[in-house]
Amino acid sequence: MSMSASTTSQEFFDVHDPVRSFFVAILSNPAFKVVHLQNYINSSRRPGVRWSGTLNGRTVNVSESNTRVASAPSALARILAGGQIDRSKKAIYSAPKRFGTGMRIEFRHQGRWFDVSSPDEP
Repeated sequence: MSMSASTTSQEFFDVHDPVRSFFVAILSNPAFKVVHLQNYINSSRRPGVRWSGTLNGRTVNVSESNTRVASAPSALARILAGGQIDRSKKAIYSAPKRFGTGMRIEFRHQGRWFDVSSPDEP
């Protein structure tokens, strides 16, 4: 299979949609359990919520801005399935901030910002 000269590595290696599908499947699973919830105030003095949950040993971390109430995992899955994601952010990360590698999707919905991530499991 040959690639045309106009095909870029960004187009060839775009994994945003498979990563989105991965998170939708996990968050919509009835066995997914929220295990931690924490409210925060950002530097602009706006409220937000960070929460994490697990399914079959896989951890998913969520950060939501402009709210004091966390979205239900199934509701977040519906929003993520139908919304626009920020493709300028890498879907596969390797960053000291997140201590290793993993998957991540960021998106906005109705004036709120969401960050959904999952670290690679050892």
